[in-house]
Amino acid sequence: MLSLRNLLADAEREASRGGSAIGATRAEDAVVVAWSGWLGGPDASSDGMVERDFRTWSGAGRAMLDAFVGSMPQPESGASSALWFRPHHRHVLSDAPSCAAFLKAHEALVTAGRVAMFLDAALLIDESMAGTRADHIERIVERLAPLDAIRAIAMPASDWEALDPDLGSQIERRAIPMLEPLR
Repeated sequence: MLSLRNLLADAEREASRGGSAIGATRAEDAVVVAWSGWLGGPDASSDGMVERDFRTWSGAGRAMLDAFVGSMPQPESGASSALWFRPHHRHVLSDAPSCAAFLKAHEALVTAGRVAMFLDAALLIDESMAGTRADHIERIVERLAPLDAIRAIAMPASDWEALDPDLGSQIERRAIPMLEPLR
């Protein structure tokens, strides 16, 4: 299931009603791929382009995402669904360091297979990075692809071809599915 909604806005809204936004992740053996969320509008986005809001990248955005993940059923509960986050340069998980730090902070859920990441590397590239895109893509993939939590990587063929061949070989050895972007 691919969610285009802002999980942080959903969680805040449901909490005010005494509910939980985790409902979709409770289904047995379900994999939900969702944005990491943002502060500001709109409530949903098909391409991830949302308002720029500094709070999203600050401690406030990360604290909300951590609280959301903290409300997920823990591995010992027997839950088998998984939530794969899809980072974007305007969302809480906005670059390789924020993704790596998030995955490390939630290592128990990552190890249990309950939290993972679908890396669409091009979505971490802001317009201002276009001139050095190949370098940025390579550094993003180099930093994140070795992590066990990366379950799939999407990039246009031109970005795959521009990668260092050794890095491409590492990805192939890990048998990470390599996909075209979901647009």
